[in-house]
Amino acid sequence: MIFSHSPIIRNMEIDLFIDNNNQDQNNENFRHRIVQVSPNSANPTIKFLGVLLDPELSFKPHIEHVNEQLSKGLFFLRTAKNLFSKHCLLSIYFTLIHSHLTYALPIWSCAQDSMLKNLFIKQKTPC
Repeated sequence: MIFSHSPIIRNMEIDLFIDNNNQDQNNENFRHRIVQVSPNSANPTIKFLGVLLDPELSFKPHIEHVNEQLSKGLFFLRTAKNLFSKHCLLSIYFTLIHSHLTYALPIWSCAQDSMLKNLFIKQKTPC
């Protein structure tokens, strides 16, 4: 991975391939080009170990994804709060919400406070 703010390096076309050929093979069907990710790409992020990385390392796409997951989890908790016990609801919270908030947190927690504000509010919202 190459991370750089230099426009020369960012705009440079680098041809990288994954070659799944055996040692004595040269089959083009087993070669796969690795697409360069840039802000102008059709999909300007790459998912690496469950974290969405963007070229600026702002983590905005990842935070938006976590925000969507939290919304789904909170919706489920709100609809289920009258059906399950507190112990069961706590287990659901740790499964659907807490796991998304804490996964790879040291990596993406350096994002701007304005982006993290929605996550903080949703975490503190009572069901």
